[in-house]
Amino acid sequence: MSYPALHELVQGYPTPFLLEQYVHMRDEYTPEAIRTMEAELARRGISGEEINEYGKKGLVGELGDQGNVSVRHLKRDDFVKLDGSFSRTDGVVIRAMFGDEDVPFFLDTTVQPAALPGQQNTPVHVGVYVHKDSVDKAMALAAGHFDLVDGVYRARHSDAKERLASFSFDEIQQSDLDDTHITDVHFTPEEKSVIIRYAGRLQHEIDDIENRDGRIVFYFDNVENLAERLGEANPDLTKADLLTALEILQIYCKDQEFGQTAQGIAEALLGFFLQ
Repeated sequence: MSYPALHELVQGYPTPFLLEQYVHMRDEYTPEAIRTMEAELARRGISGEEINEYGKKGLVGELGDQGNVSVRHLKRDDFVKLDGSFSRTDGVVIRAMFGDEDVPFFLDTTVQPAALPGQQNTPVHVGVYVHKDSVDKAMALAAGHFDLVDGVYRARHSDAKERLASFSFDEIQQSDLDDTHITDVHFTPEEKSVIIRYAGRLQHEIDDIENRDGRIVFYFDNVENLAERLGEANPDLTKADLLTALEILQIYCKDQEFGQTAQGIAEALLGFFLQ
């Protein structure tokens, strides 16, 4: 099973779990993720009064036999950290996975693995704490989708499409884009043609895509500029340009014409940002 981007995950959250995350766990989410949850709550017709009433209850809600919410009051001391840590992107997957399976948990964004030899910049990681009664279940779920390598969980994906579909753009921090120009990524004429073609489609279909999928296209303002730069022989690209290309490919990764060239571009870009 693969897990989609955060806006798609939120749409699949049961309402009690969505309320729980928005009210009690919001400190674990980025501002963009909180706005996504607010939009989904509004779409479901949940009023501010209902949200405030829910906030007077406990930490983890469960559906009772009649569909009402009963509350378990859990102590933070009863949560146990899983061995190893997860990348910031995979933390979104864990939120969805454990939420779907009713595993009480919270994330610790202060956890950092030791840098590997020769690695100057250690990627941001998160620790995952689960309730002591759900440790075995949580470990089994993680083992079904991740391999623990050198203290870090690495997601297993069957192909580039799954990796691309699970990449979350709302987890990218502006500080990650400080380097303006890059010199170690180049596109072949065929690869440029694929990106330009999908960029053209996105410019014409943006409204339908946002309405149909309920997603925010983070880098849409840069799509036209990217297409123009890729028309040059040796374009001067930035990290934001690469993320724009990656987002374009993510939007169309389920297209029947999404061939090997497009998958190859996605694989290379994912490797660039998830290394």
